Amino acid sequence: MMQKLKITGIVVGLLLTGFVAGFLTNRQLVQRKIHNFHRMEAEQGFGQLYLERIGADAAQTATLQPILDDYGQRFRTMRTAQSEQRRAFGDSLRVALAPHLTDDQLQATQKWLRMMAKGPRKPRHDKK
Repeated sequence: MMQKLKITGIVVGLLLTGFVAGFLTNRQLVQRKIHNFHRMEAEQGFGQLYLERIGADAAQTATLQPILDDYGQRFRTMRTAQSEQRRAFGDSLRVALAPHLTDDQLQATQKWLRMMAKGPRKPRHDKK
């Protein structure tokens, strides 16, 4: 009887350890992906992340950097346009819904639309 209890305890402990380790690993992977995405938006981040990913040497970096700088600027412009489109969409939605909502519902809708207009959140702290 005691032997079965020990084995059951060990199995449960291993399962819990595996679950916690998997959860923490997944959390770390997601944080890294979010961090890399936000690095793309930063100054020089778009091209630098690409150069790191392909393992470019010094000669390639010198050749590719002007091209990537141009595309990085275009990427930032595109993100700004998307943000403006989200705000316009939210304003339009709020106007369409307003006649059908109570004051409390309208306030909740405005809060939700403000969150949606911001887009993906920036990381709270800079981890690499």
